[in-house]
Amino acid sequence: MVPYDRTRDFYFSGHTGIAVVVTLEVWKLGLPRWVKAFCWVVLIWLIIMLVASRVHYAIDIVGGIFFAFLSNDLTSKSIKCWDYLWSLPALLFVKIKRICCVSEPSDNNSLLD
Repeated sequence: MVPYDRTRDFYFSGHTGIAVVVTLEVWKLGLPRWVKAFCWVVLIWLIIMLVASRVHYAIDIVGGIFFAFLSNDLTSKSIKCWDYLWSLPALLFVKIKRICCVSEPSDNNSLLD
């Protein structure tokens, strides 16, 4: 009798999670329909093969799908916040530059005189 191999007991399935995230991103990018259909076929084939080869339990596959949707939703909601936070130093620099470096308006015809 072969002892139970604990190295194959993963929760959740990263294979499924990555495939779901790629499929969702392809859907968001608005690529052609055949690319979207191909991604769905690959995703379904991957799920079937993972269950058939007994690499993951069915709950691992469901968990991978759940966590992929969850991470995709959280990142799409939080990216707006991060974009704003990363742009704050640039906005602050522009405001300081306007305050400190006040220059007199120049006349465009001054070069011709």
